[in-house]
Amino acid sequence: MIEENNVIIADGRSLPTPSDYTPYPTLREQSTENALGDLVRKIISSRWKIEMKWDVLTPTQMDLITKLKFKKEFTCKFPASDGRMLTKKMYVGDIKPAARRIDPNTKLVTEWKDFSCNFIQTEADKYTGGAV
Repeated sequence: MIEENNVIIADGRSLPTPSDYTPYPTLREQSTENALGDLVRKIISSRWKIEMKWDVLTPTQMDLITKLKFKKEFTCKFPASDGRMLTKKMYVGDIKPAARRIDPNTKLVTEWKDFSCNFIQTEADKYTGGAV
């Protein structure tokens, strides 16, 4: 079982530490060429996206993440790729669970495997750096 250790806090709850964790900013931009053929790139805004995967989750851990899926947004505190801890409003993208173990008596899933999902920032960060 993967333990919760306050690395990622979603909606005030500590998530299990993912086995794969990829946080990165996505950019909304407009790129054009000027009369000399040089690229003029204007970054308008950015949003953080976190791709995560867990090798094994308990039903309780799975339920915590699944309940986040049904929220319009939630506050998430997470370690960013640049070494900072960030807090952003996010939502859960597609979730992909696979049952690992099913109890033969109750017919309920007792362990999940290879569970993956994305957290995506809801409100874009405005970029004020101008053209690049």
